[in-house]
Amino acid sequence: MRQSFRFFLSAAVMVLGVSFVSRASVPTKYESEYLEAVVLYGRNDFAGALKILSHLRQESPRTPEFLELAALSYTGQNDDAKAASLYDRLLELGPTTGMSTKDLASFSFQLGLIRYRQKRYGDARLRFSRSIAADLNVGASHFYQGLCYFDDKKFSDARNELRKVLSSDATSLKPSAQIYLARAEGELGETDASFRDYIGARNLANQVVADEGSSAQMKALAAQVAATADKELRALDKSELILGVGLVTGYDSNVLSIPNGSVSGAGGASPASFVETLLFAVSYATSPIKTYQLVPSYRGSINYNFNHDTDSGEFFSNDVTVFITRDALAPTNYGLKLEGTGTLQYQTAVGNFDGYLLGGSFGPFLKYAISPGWALGADVFFQPQKYYLDPTFSPTLRQSGWDQLLRAYFASTGHNQFWNPGVSVTADYNSTAGEEYRGTRLVLQIADTLYLSSKTIAAASLSIGAATYPVRLAGARNDQNLALTLTGGHRLTHALSLIATVQFLDNFSSVATYRYTRLMASIGANYAF
Repeated sequence: MRQSFRFFLSAAVMVLGVSFVSRASVPTKYESEYLEAVVLYGRNDFAGALKILSHLRQESPRTPEFLELAALSYTGQNDDAKAASLYDRLLELGPTTGMSTKDLASFSFQLGLIRYRQKRYGDARLRFSRSIAADLNVGASHFYQGLCYFDDKKFSDARNELRKVLSSDATSLKPSAQIYLARAEGELGETDASFRDYIGARNLANQVVADEGSSAQMKALAAQVAATADKELRALDKSELILGVGLVTGYDSNVLSIPNGSVSGAGGASPASFVETLLFAVSYATSPIKTYQLVPSYRGSINYNFNHDTDSGEFFSNDVTVFITRDALAPTNYGLKLEGTGTLQYQTAVGNFDGYLLGGSFGPFLKYAISPGWALGADVFFQPQKYYLDPTFSPTLRQSGWDQLLRAYFASTGHNQFWNPGVSVTADYNSTAGEEYRGTRLVLQIADTLYLSSKTIAAASLSIGAATYPVRLAGARNDQNLALTLTGGHRLTHALSLIATVQFLDNFSSVATYRYTRLMASIGANYAF
């Protein structure tokens, strides 16, 4: 793989070509010898050109053309040290010889190429920046800045520079730039973007190969790009089965007799407890590069509360979900979600688990890419629900019925180290059989994800919500709630990860019995098979 990308680099240098900056400052008496050296250079007779230039440089050591052609000839001989010395001399002489900003930018660019080959990436990026500032070789300079960052394993910066190449006029470099971009995104875990750029690189390369105006060198480079892109795409064309199990130890300051994540309006003050939770999951995903991807999954959990006064807060939860997505890895995709939920609750009266909730959720979802790294999305889910304990309550307290959920979001799809924000608005109408919990909610959530390293991820979110229950027999109820959540994960091995969560909830209600605060913290481990 590395050898293939080195081919892209060397071929890219060839297709860039070299053009001399015309300054018309060669003394008349040396013109014939200089032209002879230029001809020898054009024939790749670098030694012959240098022999003539050695004499000319002795006679006129400050003539820029002599120094530049000598530098190029040393580069042709792979003698970067001597070439770099001459470019440094040209940049030093610049202010005193009347050379233009474009001249100096050209020397800076060539010196940047040498510094890149010498793995002096910081100095190379400085040289390319000066070329960009002078509006010379802008696309190529961004390309090599991207390679500097890539080889220095600064993949986020590499991605940003390489994207600029695709919007530049450096047509010959675009297939290579998009291949490197796909690799950088792969290193950052941006699988969707990486996939798209492999396809883009292949398409660009095939256009170059089919173009009769493309040179043989450009076609050879494009063919190599297309072959590499095809190889990477074939590696993605497979289905995957994942099994997982986890164990989490936590503390809950206010154990409620409803499952975590429930949208019910129930609540109140309850005792605290340490909690042990067993997690298990299995999922299967068909090839993501097919037109439609099918992802069925099962997730289950069962928790044990050490405080027996909170036994009614123990649940055995089961969730089966199927996602059907068209163009799963495309920047814009859409699909359908089908979900079924079955929850058992520990019944203290009989000493075992019994039915608590049977629910479902189905509806469409859409993600629309508005620019590289940003997307808009929407979900519309209809959610029927049956609560098995309803017959034990008065009709007004029964929660069976249906729920209509609408969510819209704007979010980063990138993997920047610290700033990957998202904001969502969720509207929820809960139509229960009883009047007590029939109402609407509106929630605003602001979140950020931090990719602290290739093995460590963290996220923070703040949710602010308002709910109203206008048809209660005892009078309308209005709630305002706040949720602050911090999560983190660290991958110890390919299969084993540590996970941690801290969440603070505060629900202020116009009805005192529904007011509560809740602090939950947990730490545990997941193992994927």
